[in-house]
Amino acid sequence: MLKQSRIHGLLTLLLLVFWGGICSEGMAQKKKVQRLEPLAFFEALTRQSNALIIDTRPAYKFEEYRLKDAVLAVSQDELLKVVKDQPKHRPLFVYCEIGDRSKRAVKVLAQNGFTKVFELKGGLVVWIEQGFEIDSTVLKPER
Repeated sequence: MLKQSRIHGLLTLLLLVFWGGICSEGMAQKKKVQRLEPLAFFEALTRQSNALIIDTRPAYKFEEYRLKDAVLAVSQDELLKVVKDQPKHRPLFVYCEIGDRSKRAVKVLAQNGFTKVFELKGGLVVWIEQGFEIDSTVLKPER
């Protein structure tokens, strides 16, 4: 009976440690990503001299308007190519039109070890509504 109780206690302890590891890994990933309202995103961006700005919208939208100095990464493969040679601690600022694509992108970046990832909450729709600047220089598509 005592031996069975010890085994039960040990199994419970192992489960708690395992579950705690899973939870803390999820928490660590969330700490890597900061989802910011436009004003906080703008302020964080202006404080980072070596930031990389990533637009995850379709190419035709990027060609019409974007944040100044943004690079395009429509797919996960393109995103990973863009950040391939970047230091894991380089600040990455990610946005899309309304927040769906950027949410997936920041998850990929965090899973790949990037530690300073900022997502624009609400996307460019909210950014523009709140009066922040965009670069609307029309780009010609690469053919």
